[in-house]
Amino acid sequence: MDGFALKQSDWSNNINKEFSILGRSLAGHPFQGVVEENSCVRIFTGAKVPEEFDLIILQEQIDHLDESKVSFQDHEPQETYVRPVGHDIDKDTQVAAKGQRIDPILLSRLSASGIHEIRVFKKLSVGVFSSGDELVSANTAQHNLQEGQIFESNRPFLLNNLENFEISIIDYGNIPDSKAITIERLTKASKTCDLIITSGGVSVGEADFITETIAELGTLDFWRLNLKPGKPLAFGRINGCSILGLPGNPVSTIITALLIANPLIEHMSGARPKIPLRLKATCQQMLSHSTGRTEYQRAKYVNQEDGSLIVKQPGDQSSNRLSSFVETNCLVEIPGSKGDILAGEQVTIIPLSKLGLVEQNIN
Repeated sequence: MDGFALKQSDWSNNINKEFSILGRSLAGHPFQGVVEENSCVRIFTGAKVPEEFDLIILQEQIDHLDESKVSFQDHEPQETYVRPVGHDIDKDTQVAAKGQRIDPILLSRLSASGIHEIRVFKKLSVGVFSSGDELVSANTAQHNLQEGQIFESNRPFLLNNLENFEISIIDYGNIPDSKAITIERLTKASKTCDLIITSGGVSVGEADFITETIAELGTLDFWRLNLKPGKPLAFGRINGCSILGLPGNPVSTIITALLIANPLIEHMSGARPKIPLRLKATCQQMLSHSTGRTEYQRAKYVNQEDGSLIVKQPGDQSSNRLSSFVETNCLVEIPGSKGDILAGEQVTIIPLSKLGLVEQNIN
């Protein structure tokens, strides 16, 4: 604080509260003189306090001031207004932890500690494929759409979702239903990327080649999860590149991307694992569920005046219905051991905003 630095003992024993001024201490230009009894130094915010002094009397408390002396109003200082060494960071305190994301505040703390260089994880390179002869770009004119073709939605979602991460994104386009082309495309991409994410081609159809290509060219660590939606999910490696094969149904792609792909990217980036926020809410209606697989149903939760949450389902939970997300802001997590959820029962919900799905405004 702006004022005068002096000794607390001098302040207590000086009846007249009058002190001789020895000089000034400014930020970056500390006082270099010899401290005397009942003396003080004019000091400004950010300046070094002479070691002998341990109290600042604020300039607002000045009673009289000239070039060599200052007298103060007789009062009890509220505090010393001196920040001790180690006030911000104690000696041997850890400034940053492994897996901590570097943000502007952490950069500021590192700089304030005199640390100008640290070891970081290399930015991931993530490639994205869609798969299927039926898929065409949304910019295809309606009259050019052939029978059996559909506008693709999975790759646009995945590419946009990945923009939430500090990674390099490569859009590899769509792989047609050809084993030879699938082998060629995945082999080439695996030599460039740290991670490849595909959608479609991981089921048991005659035109599904992603899973068997991973197994033939590299290692298939697992295929299929006890999960709904999203059962036909594959994970393996080719040429040291991790490959995550997501199912092709649009809702299944979104759910598995949020629950599996996003945490995988965080993990591979060296970040600390994030545990999704889970809340308790009361169901407004029955939720149909068969035992066996853990299911994540789309739903909407609402805050009540008493602070409690209620949750309701928008309707049909078919894995092709992207429209079910329109009135959705959470996933209801139903364990595989549970059957139907009755109205009035409490369930666990995960807000979509906590899974990285951010609402965007449309102008």
